[in-house]
Formats: sequence, C-alpha cells, structure tokens
Amino acid sequence: MSGEVCQGLAPYTRGAVIRSITPILGNYFDSQDTRSYVQDASQMLFSRVPATRIRTWITHSTDNSLWIQGSAEESHPSRAMLAAVSVMVQPYPTISHFCSLGTAFPSDQAEPTSKEMLLDMIKRLIVKLVFVLPDEIFTTYDLSSSRFEILAEPEVDIRKALGLLRDIRLLSKYEEVNCVIEGVQFLEDRTDIFHIRNLRPRVLSN
Repeated sequence: MSGEVCQGLAPYTRGAVIRSITPILGNYFDSQDTRSYVQDASQMLFSRVPATRIRTWITHSTDNSLWIQGSAEESHPSRAMLAAVSVMVQPYPTISHFCSLGTAFPSDQAEPTSKEMLLDMIKRLIVKLVFVLPDEIFTTYDLSSSRFEILAEPEVDIRKALGLLRDIRLLSKYEEVNCVIEGVQFLEDRTDIFHIRNLRPRVLSN
C-alpha cells in the first residue's frame, strides 16, 4: 500500500474531497483547454507508425503505458502526442496534462524549474482524478482535508504529492483510467542526474 493510512475503514465522500482541493481547484481544473487539441487530433491524418502503435497498445498490449516520441522539428503538442489523445474514444475516462501549454504558475513569476513543472503536473492529475472517485468511499487510505491542503503549498514535498496521486488512482471507481501526458521533454533537467533518473518512473507510474 502506498501513502498514508488510517486505522480501520474511514468514510469519505467525493464532495468532501473536492472541497478539500478548493484552494487549487481554479488553477488546475480545466485550466488547460485541451478540447481544441482533441478536436484537431480527430481530424488529423497521422503517420502509420504512431497510429499502429496506439491501436496495438489499446487492443493487444499488456503494458500499462505507451511512450511516443515525435520529431523535434514539429510544433508542440506534436502530432504524435495528439494521436495519443485518440485513446479518449475508448470506454475509459481519460485525464491529460499538456506540458507545452504551460503551468498554473502566475505569469509574473520566473520561468518554473523542471521540478516545479513536474509537481505542477502531479497536482493537475490529482485534481482530475478526484472527479472520478466514487460518491462514497470507505478506505484505510487517509483522505482527510489536511492531506490535500498541502498541495496549495509552493514547496510541498513531491513524494507526498505523488503518494496522494497513487492513492486517489487506486480509489477510482473505474478499473482503468487513461492518462495522456504531452511534452514530457519539458520536465527534463539534464543537469540534474537525480531528477532525470527519477522522471521516467514517476511519469510511468501514473
């Protein structure tokens, strides 16, 4: 089990959890308008290789993740990543994060670091996963408001945020949830070996 646990089964409701994320809700829920990108993806002609990879992954693969890399010359989001959004046609809910569309950081701040962008992504995915929780939840996981309120702290421990993300995912009312992350290269920091060594496992764990 990941994350923090309470003794015995504690009752929670989705509504109460949503209220717990109110301090960051405005910044992270639908602040990235991905609808136009999804529409563009549905009308775009894709190259055969990524299209085949996506179809094979959906229908036959036992892997829980698919990594697609587009051409460096293409604009962002790349066609390869827009193609990945086509998994939304499958009978599972999809959450997404488009790194190239920016972060929830105020525009007057300095350019966010790769670590801040990674934390930004985790926060956004948590907010979106909260909305696919069951109406009523009985669990040993700690879903108290204090655990969510730390997300509003700029210097929140990324390990705590990641643990909360994993717990929320395990409590989803859906057996499978598609997660599309575009522009992972924006999260890289090749000068920080520790960061880059842990980036891929963290992304794939979502």
